[in-house]
Amino acid sequence: MARTITYEEFKEEMWKKLRGLFREDHEIRIQKVRKVNLGEIEAFNIYKKNGKDQHSPNFYCQELYERYQRGLALSVLVQDIKEKYQMMQEKVSIGLIGDVTRFEEVKNKIIFTVISGEKNKELLEEIPHRAFLDLAVIYRIVVKEEWNACSSMRVTEGLLEQWGITEEELFETAMENMKYLMPVQMLSYTEMIRSLTGKGEILPEEIIEECDGAPEEPMYVVTNYRRINGFGSILYPEVLEELCQKLQCDHLYILPSSIHEAIVMAQRGENHAKELKEMVKAVNRECVSAEEYLSDSVYQYHRATGKISIAA
Repeated sequence: MARTITYEEFKEEMWKKLRGLFREDHEIRIQKVRKVNLGEIEAFNIYKKNGKDQHSPNFYCQELYERYQRGLALSVLVQDIKEKYQMMQEKVSIGLIGDVTRFEEVKNKIIFTVISGEKNKELLEEIPHRAFLDLAVIYRIVVKEEWNACSSMRVTEGLLEQWGITEEELFETAMENMKYLMPVQMLSYTEMIRSLTGKGEILPEEIIEECDGAPEEPMYVVTNYRRINGFGSILYPEVLEELCQKLQCDHLYILPSSIHEAIVMAQRGENHAKELKEMVKAVNRECVSAEEYLSDSVYQYHRATGKISIAA
């Protein structure tokens, strides 16, 4: 049986094989990049020598190493990287969005996403954002859209400075764009179950299983029509007010299912926030990946003030 090489040996061998495959017209680098929720991690980057556009997809070293440990040969991993690199060079070039240093060229493609504030402290020191309770709103530029995916690049402090706008203006621009680039989708519990049955996705039902039996109160799953990074949809104007009308209540509980969606239910009578928090924590441990984790908190919407707060 062949000896399993260490992570450091793996990186060196992969670098050699990538260099041989891409030959002298490309440069292969191993660089540290920041990834949401995971902090600083290593990635292979591939750059064309003497090329005009020095942009490279990230091929994460640890993810590749884990695939190697599961039995994939180095040659297979290297070929996979080459195919994905070539595909991205063809489909996702900076030409799709113009000159990112010119605000007028990209302003209609700016969106926001909501991430964990606690898990991304170092990242948030480097990018424009706004604090939202224990979460943070960050900004991205849409590079390529498909019906079930959206390639994007992060807005940096350097870009914001070049654009000559404030974070408030950035937020307002992103909010306007979200309405048509990422329109809200509000599905009842039953509708969501029906839409996901058989697709192998994490269902709201798995959250409810942490409680006793089926939900007594109606609930809604709030996301966007792509169902990607959809938790931020709760920030759209009038979304939570509309849910108050649907549920005929003045207060809502908001549960962070993941970065992709929120589960919203009416708050009536007794305060169940602590019990709901334990449920959210259990689901985060058992069903939500590290990259898709958002928070263990339970949030509350107050109809009279239009404000969201942490309930537990």
